[in-house]
Amino acid sequence: MGSVMVRYFCYGCLFTSMTWTLLLFIYFNLNQESQPLKNVPVKGGQSFKYFPRKFQPHFTRRPSWLQGPNQHWGKEEGRKKAGELSPEMADLKEELDAYIKKNLPGKVKLVRNAKREGLIRGRMIGASQATGEVLVFLDSHCEVNEMWLQPLLTPIKEDRRAVVCPVIDIISADTLSYSSSPIVRGGFNWGLHFKWDPVPLSELNGPEGATVPIRSPTMAGGLFAMDRKYFNELGQYDSGMDIWGGENLEISFRIWMCGGRLLIIPCSRVGHIFRKRRPYGSPGGQDTMAHNSLRLAHVWMDEYKWYLDHIYPEMQVSAPNAKAQHPVFVNKGLRRPKVLQRGRLRNLLTSTCLVAQGRPSEKAGIVVVRDCDSEDPEQRSNRLYQVSVGQCLMVVDPLSHKGYVAMGICDGSKAQQWQLED
Repeated sequence: MGSVMVRYFCYGCLFTSMTWTLLLFIYFNLNQESQPLKNVPVKGGQSFKYFPRKFQPHFTRRPSWLQGPNQHWGKEEGRKKAGELSPEMADLKEELDAYIKKNLPGKVKLVRNAKREGLIRGRMIGASQATGEVLVFLDSHCEVNEMWLQPLLTPIKEDRRAVVCPVIDIISADTLSYSSSPIVRGGFNWGLHFKWDPVPLSELNGPEGATVPIRSPTMAGGLFAMDRKYFNELGQYDSGMDIWGGENLEISFRIWMCGGRLLIIPCSRVGHIFRKRRPYGSPGGQDTMAHNSLRLAHVWMDEYKWYLDHIYPEMQVSAPNAKAQHPVFVNKGLRRPKVLQRGRLRNLLTSTCLVAQGRPSEKAGIVVVRDCDSEDPEQRSNRLYQVSVGQCLMVVDPLSHKGYVAMGICDGSKAQQWQLED
């Protein structure tokens, strides 16, 4: 009797397991929300499959008085000449032309460059073709919401030197699912990388509450609106910057230092795909982010450039008197900094020391912590190259003997505090 009960119990467990396996299989294969996109672009340019989602809402989710045939929206697409697009981007030519002609006649003005200009100069070319009073810059991988445009136009009407940004919601790069973002504003670190900062309560506790425009030191750069004449008065973007990177901080500094205001509008929301990496490279492998950041520092930062000279010595320039209007960072990559100090790094929480395993000539060596030993040559670091990622090096599990370390959000804990010892 007992063996029969055990047998039926096992049959029941097996049946239940198979049922759940089948249900999960059906869910993950038939549910559209859980299907990873197979057409997410991994090379330069933008897949045409995103464009209907981008373009159509711009004209169906804005006021009717903006839907006249004379309203042009400029967009620069493609990486090569129009007739020389690579096969995987052929849909950026005939298919895109046909879609605009059929669905958006007279509403979209498509501008093609003769050569690759990059994001910065591409936007300047698009702005030069625009005729409206207000320029609205939007990345191609985004989607607007209902009533997104009116809240952006109101502050500009009240003050033509106001530059406004919507709240940027998140569209999943894998599933295209949409989720809202908290109210934050733009900032930057001393590596001149953009970051999001919390909004001070003083900005939110006014008489109008959380709907009032929020002053922001910097913008993310992909989504903003401003008066066209004011854009030209500011000098547009720095045309000496290449491809991508740093242009958002440069124009943010320029706005604030030249009599303008940069605002985030809580009542305007636009979804944006935050990609895991930039899906295109730079000509010759140039570090355009460093090149552009150096131009930004020399033109706008004045005495604050001291922080870059002393905290980020790897971002060196040719000479202290280098002319600001000429590129000071050539296509040779970052110079390795001189050795500032030798020693070992001891973690204040675990009292263990940082070790780079493997031979010095090897790349991608594993970094761990282990008991400090003054005789251990692997614990004495000649070079510790700072990589500006806006995070802190930390011990992952202080109680573990594996000694794993990782980069994490800076929180000031002892797990992230290190002491350099001789």
